[in-house]
Amino acid sequence: MIRALTLLLILQAGLIALLYWPDKAPVVPDSLLPAELVVSAIQIADGDSEVELRREASRWTVGGLPADADRVQRVLATLQREPGFAIARSASAAARFGVAEDDYERRIGIDSPRGSIRLFLGTAPSFGKIHVRRDGDDGIHVLELNSVDVPATVSGWLDRSLLAEKSPTSIELYGTRFDLTTDGWQSAAGVIEGAAIDGLLQALATLQVSAVADPAVIASVVNDGTITGDNITESLRLLVNGDELALLHDPDADRYYLRSSRYEPVFDLSALDAQRLLDGARTLGESATPAT
Repeated sequence: MIRALTLLLILQAGLIALLYWPDKAPVVPDSLLPAELVVSAIQIADGDSEVELRREASRWTVGGLPADADRVQRVLATLQREPGFAIARSASAAARFGVAEDDYERRIGIDSPRGSIRLFLGTAPSFGKIHVRRDGDDGIHVLELNSVDVPATVSGWLDRSLLAEKSPTSIELYGTRFDLTTDGWQSAAGVIEGAAIDGLLQALATLQVSAVADPAVIASVVNDGTITGDNITESLRLLVNGDELALLHDPDADRYYLRSSRYEPVFDLSALDAQRLLDGARTLGESATPAT
């Protein structure tokens, strides 16, 4: 009896050693992207559209326009975090969780001098989380990310402050030029009171475009600013540091657009930002008009 119990204990000890031997312990997987990876370009596709972000010198661009660098870095930082253990590994699970090569919510291509990496983002197990799989690896992980955080459109990555001007030194409005001097803002008529120009300066500093305008709108405004569309009118035109800025309005749709000589596309602008520009320009214009 004692010998039988001893033999049983030996077998149990052997089984425990086999199950928990260090070589058999689960290994925490690496991050989806190496932390030290220098990313040069990112391609994002959703099955209907695709967009590419490119690192150019010290900035990110999208469609030739400035991109929201903070947003790009947040997404990259999330992809470089430890993803945790795989929740599944089968091909059927990849299809079920939307991370298969031909069935995904987002496909992300990452280019670097070390090569390219592809990731597939799929369904959301809960709010703020998403299934993800790295191409070439059957492991499916859950990442703290939303598919809306990685849009496949230019407007989704656009730096919305690309037309903001925080430090203008010259403004030309209605044929009158205003310059910033050591004595403050001046025109040919003399020094301009701060209250008269502060509204326009604030509107320019906080200017936020909403998106790249619809192609039909862009097609109706040619490069020299001439408007060919029947429904679009020009509400305001001014020069800021030599760059032309034109506020456009579609009264039928009650939508505003902004065109800059710095970029080819026309941009959507909120009614609030448009009104701030109009109010600031009106106040400055009235201050520069001699009283009769």
